[in-house]
Amino acid sequence: MKDKGDRQKLGIFIDMITREDISDVELRKLWWTSPADIAFYDGAELRAFLKRVRDRL
Repeated sequence: MKDKGDRQKLGIFIDMITREDISDVELRKLWWTSPADIAFYDGAELRAFLKRVRDRL
C-alpha cells in the first residue's frame, strides 16, 4: 500500500478487530467471512499475524 492514508486506515481497522474484548473465535469467524487466500484455524495466531502486519504499516 503506497498511500499513507490508506495504511493509517488499515492500521486503525486492525487495531479495532484485535482488541482484547474481541475473542479469538470472533476474530477467526470474521477472517473466514473474507475472501482471504490464507487460512487461520487458530484465532490467537491470526491476532498475532494481524498485529505484525499493523506494525509493518
